[in-house]
Amino acid sequence: MMMSRVVRVLSQMSFRSQGAPTARNVVGLATQSNRRMSTSTQQQTATRTTRPFSSSCLLSSFSSSCLSSPSSARCLFSTTTTPRAHAKQGHPEGGCGGCCCEPKKETSENGGGSNPNSGDAVVAKGAPRCWSCDFSPPSNSLFCNICRSVQKPNEALDYFTLFSLPKQFDLDLKRLSAEYLSLQRQLHPDQFHTKREEERQISNDYSALLNQAYKTLKEPNRRAQYLLSLMQREKGLMEQSLVLPDSEFLTFVLSVQEEIEECNENTELSSLLHELEEREKSLTADLRVAFESGDFSVISLLVSKLNYVFRLEDDVRARLPAS
Repeated sequence: MMMSRVVRVLSQMSFRSQGAPTARNVVGLATQSNRRMSTSTQQQTATRTTRPFSSSCLLSSFSSSCLSSPSSARCLFSTTTTPRAHAKQGHPEGGCGGCCCEPKKETSENGGGSNPNSGDAVVAKGAPRCWSCDFSPPSNSLFCNICRSVQKPNEALDYFTLFSLPKQFDLDLKRLSAEYLSLQRQLHPDQFHTKREEERQISNDYSALLNQAYKTLKEPNRRAQYLLSLMQREKGLMEQSLVLPDSEFLTFVLSVQEEIEECNENTELSSLLHELEEREKSLTADLRVAFESGDFSVISLLVSKLNYVFRLEDDVRARLPAS
């Protein structure tokens, strides 16, 4: 059928240009055209046969798009598993360069990232990696986005960032308590008793860290001292010891200690405790002003005084009957 069609077309062309052709001319032209078509088909088949194709292509790569465009299909191991797993499939780290692989993208040290579950995941240099699957999760992520393993505590995070709180002296204590309870529910060792040993240990470490951070930020004297140390580090200063209070304040401390030892009535102890709590409020108010001005020496002196007051309060409460 194809042969007769070619003969008909060639006959019409010959009639227009040279008049009526002979049968020999028509057959010769048809044979020559048929040879050209056969050669072109063989070249296309050879091109498809020699194009590289990997067994690790996604199922969608069986479509014609995989053969037509080198970047149309991605290797399953180039974005969702580790470079080591990628290499086990016979692919070099970062991609084999064939139709199913593309090299991993990297950003500069200050570069950002993208959705790790998308095909265009960007791995930032120096970013913390999951200890279990070697994927690079966000620095503030508790669990890996790929394998869902609990991540080791990030030592670079301060206590304020750990609880998603602003780095300041005045804190919303209700919010602090809510954040603490939320994290404890997720990371408490009871949630990991059926997990691997590594995850159980990480959970224990996290629980201890959360308890320490909560105690530090809950009390104003500890919070102030911790915040002062952070501010000094940010300014590139060496962390200094607290300034010793003046002699007048130390005399006050000694007199209160004597009163505590001499008090035998609960009413007297309660009255003394109330006086100390009022002094605590006054020092805390002074600390707010000092932090706003950023005067490290004044902050250090006030924190030192506040520490003395808190110790005196503890001594009084120890003498009072448990309520």
